[in-house]
Amino acid sequence: MRLISVIWAYFYQVWANSELIQLNNPLGGILLGYEPIANLYKGIFAGSASVWVALSDIVEFQTDNMVVFAGRETGEFTKGETTVSLAIRTSRIVQWFGADIGWKQTHHHGSIDDPKLLAEYQQAVRGN
Repeated sequence: MRLISVIWAYFYQVWANSELIQLNNPLGGILLGYEPIANLYKGIFAGSASVWVALSDIVEFQTDNMVVFAGRETGEFTKGETTVSLAIRTSRIVQWFGADIGWKQTHHHGSIDDPKLLAEYQQAVRGN
């Protein structure tokens, strides 16, 4: 249960608590709102799979109250005896909500361009 607490604390620190936040990813499709996104993260990090990614090739676009990060995530997904190398195009939008709240993520998009890799990843996650 401790891992869930750590994940929830991280999620709370990073994401805005709003029904307007959005996560687009190769597995879950489009998720809207705080609770569905939090539940996806809990399932990923508290389940039997192991996932790690590193962000690289980062481009940053910034205004006074918003930052957009675009780049690539590379890493691995492992579940049981199956390991899949990951290569994901990604972008994140982080907004300033004032001194009381600070910077919070409001959007995350990830996509896998290689259809073979996408199918392999989806199959590994779903256990098909």
